Amino acid sequence: MMNAQNSLNAISPARFSNSPALSLANAGKALLLLLLASTSTLAFAVPPNSGKSGNQYVNGAEGVRGPTIPPPGTYLRWYNYNYDANTIKDANGNPLPDDLNVNVIASIPRLIWVSPQKPLGGNMVASVLIPIAYEDVKIGVADYHQHATHLGDLQFTTLLAWHGKRYDLAGGSDWFLPTGAWNASSQVKPGGDEYTIMPDLGVTYYLDPQRKWNASLLARFEYHTEKLHQDIHMGDDFHFEWAAARALGKKGVEVGATGYAQWKVTDDTGTGVTWRGTDHDRVFSAGPELDAPLPGTEIHMQMRGEVEFGARSRTAGEAICVILTRRF
Repeated sequence: MMNAQNSLNAISPARFSNSPALSLANAGKALLLLLLASTSTLAFAVPPNSGKSGNQYVNGAEGVRGPTIPPPGTYLRWYNYNYDANTIKDANGNPLPDDLNVNVIASIPRLIWVSPQKPLGGNMVASVLIPIAYEDVKIGVADYHQHATHLGDLQFTTLLAWHGKRYDLAGGSDWFLPTGAWNASSQVKPGGDEYTIMPDLGVTYYLDPQRKWNASLLARFEYHTEKLHQDIHMGDDFHFEWAAARALGKKGVEVGATGYAQWKVTDDTGTGVTWRGTDHDRVFSAGPELDAPLPGTEIHMQMRGEVEFGARSRTAGEAICVILTRRF
């Protein structure tokens, strides 16, 4: 969504449960956005001996059955996300003595439309996401403290989604538009100041005929353009989210494990690059997830907690994500 991948970006329509309250089929993001919530890390300035994170997508936004698209209809998917970090790692994975504290709290509504039409045999899917976030950044060694609440970059998604007896498959693209404010001198950046195109491809596979056990993988590749107000071209990023879960009973309850991995795969370039552009940031995470319908409502809830590890040239923290989905 914003610069905690721009604070948070949730990127794709996807993982909707088989909750009877939502009248969703047993096969019920595609692609993660997304946390979203995901979940992420701040892409703020770091010391010269380290690289810099520039991914727009919020790692880990979708979770269990992320590539699974629900039946035709209109859905509101609301990502609620909290990310905390007090460590930033250098290019070798060693913590830097920055006395750092980062907190991002985001609420990100996403409108998703799934068409009954099936070009190439798959349902057409479109979504728009509007990120709203509060960011608080403290860097003790620089006597720096800034916080702000803001709108971030708009994200649009178009997909095709297919369903089989033992699988769900989705593929398409996301577009990030530089609608969020940008201030080069600020560590709190609501926007990315660039256009980003992100192809997505994901699959959910059901390990048994009753579809009680499932495993999913959702991959994305971010192509960044040059920034509009600086001579900086951030390196491109590869992400994937993974999950494995088991359905409990027939009431849309699932428990599982989720995680993500992200690598920068090309150098940062341009005269505005004041850090070592050849250092490629990376991060991994893992954590539990519980999905269930909210009793007495038509809302399905996902709750997820993830801890980051193996970080290089970026922050390492913990994220809690609660996603609410309703069909209209």
